[in-house]
Amino acid sequence: MTTNIYINGKFLATRLTGVQRVGRELSWRLVDALTRRGVRCEVLQPPDWVKNSRRRALWTTVWEQFVLPLRARDGLLVNLCNTAPLLFQRGQFVVLHDAAVFDMPRNYSAAYVCWTKIQMKTISMGNSRLATVSKFSRARLAHALGRKEVDFKLLREGCNHILKIEPSDGVISRLGLTGVSYVLAVGSLQAGKNFRNLLQAMTEVDDGTLLVIAGGGDSIVFSSGVQLSGDRYVQAGYVSDAELRSLYSHAMCFVQASTYEGFGLPLVEAMALGVPVVCSTSASLPEVCGAAALYFDPNLPSDIARAINAVSRDSDMRSRMARAGFQQILIYDWDASAEECADYIFEVATNRKLIS
Repeated sequence: MTTNIYINGKFLATRLTGVQRVGRELSWRLVDALTRRGVRCEVLQPPDWVKNSRRRALWTTVWEQFVLPLRARDGLLVNLCNTAPLLFQRGQFVVLHDAAVFDMPRNYSAAYVCWTKIQMKTISMGNSRLATVSKFSRARLAHALGRKEVDFKLLREGCNHILKIEPSDGVISRLGLTGVSYVLAVGSLQAGKNFRNLLQAMTEVDDGTLLVIAGGGDSIVFSSGVQLSGDRYVQAGYVSDAELRSLYSHAMCFVQASTYEGFGLPLVEAMALGVPVVCSTSASLPEVCGAAALYFDPNLPSDIARAINAVSRDSDMRSRMARAGFQQILIYDWDASAEECADYIFEVATNRKLIS
């Protein structure tokens, strides 16, 4: 049996965020899963000079739109991270993670919104097979793109990667957190993460508890973002995977105050490490956390504070939430996701006679 299945490796040349994590965790597993099905699968990625360029965002886009279609022209192209070449007509599998540029365009730069909308609409009008990562995103994408919800395959995300990372506790002392009770939040500094209300909530959280925010901003993707102020938080900026694991493990709880998320990978990372989760009722977040989280209204700082204080004051509650989190994350497994995705891709390729 011969095959031509390619994976768009653009994500290997971009900064690691939740979306890129999906690409990195699924790509090598897909290669393995398809190989076991008698299929040769190759990850195509930009050359090193593109990865190292100061204008990396521009050149990775040029590579994806013009070079990648030529390299993958004789097969099925798998795109795991929102974007895909618009000139590719033979057949694509595209994972669109959310409809945020349609639902919350003010969170992003005008250029990013314009280009992303063009990509999504063009891809959805072609012969591509589409997927997404939550029922919430499936409904919102179907609405935005004029498709039926059944047109989107649901692709589960995973959390087992975080368990394989060795922690780097030096970040705790570096940020002055040794012996400090803190709440951890993870995310880019953009309006949808709702850091303004979270910071306001901290004024009503019991004294002695800090908020630690891990993440930064991207001027190309996001609009001006939020300006943080106050003395109850520590802004960690971008941290390594090893440092992030340490920040999770030492946190009193994890908080996700977002008003919009297509999935929310940090939630399952936190639950996998036994960290209690307090969470917004918005978007996909209740779908992801189920009964394992303590929820709040993200538009009410006082309600955010109520949830954080409830967890902070009750060690038995924290233990119960940790156990509930361990049960919830059993459905989030990268290996299972790759097997399901490989079955689907193999079927698509066979039906289109791309495998002979």
